[in-house]
Amino acid sequence: MSYLEVPGCSDSPAAFARLAGFMVERLGAEALLQLWRFVPKYELEHVPPTPLATLREAAQIARDTGLAVVYLGKPRGEREASVTRCPGCHRVLVERDGYDVATRALAGDKCPDCG
Repeated sequence: MSYLEVPGCSDSPAAFARLAGFMVERLGAEALLQLWRFVPKYELEHVPPTPLATLREAAQIARDTGLAVVYLGKPRGEREASVTRCPGCHRVLVERDGYDVATRALAGDKCPDCG
């Protein structure tokens, strides 16, 4: 699932905790959640970009709620926030930098270390 965090619109920690809880309950703990940073464009140029701290907080809420695969979209230079780790052994499986995506270690659709 992709979730766009827009300042003042969709960035409430309480609402996000409810969403993460819903995902764990209905989709399972290994459901993928991608958090996107809002960037002002066109008719929403008056809205500031989503602070990286807000994205990091939402990712932590998601992990604390039980989601195992959470990463941030579009945070150039934020390597750790943009990787997908194996929920079992925490090895980096996919790395992202902005729109660049690199698969680092996969054996089919499984982690090569723990399966």
